[in-house]
Amino acid sequence: MVYAVINIIVCSLHSYMATSGMDRKIKIWDLRKNYTPVSEFKVPAGASSLHFSSTGLLAASMGNTAYVYKVSEMR
Repeated sequence: MVYAVINIIVCSLHSYMATSGMDRKIKIWDLRKNYTPVSEFKVPAGASSLHFSSTGLLAASMGNTAYVYKVSEMR
């Protein structure tokens, strides 16, 4: 089954891209490597908003809930 991508964001400081989809997964991609995710994790709902901080954190919001992940620990 193919799921739609809800959000995509690129972190130019650390060469990462994050995507969230209707499959309720957030995937982290290293843009310097091949086209497979370096990390993937399930969330309660598709993240409606993603944001990378300048310190390498990824914030994801789903409704009235926000999650913060340290990207360097996802590899």
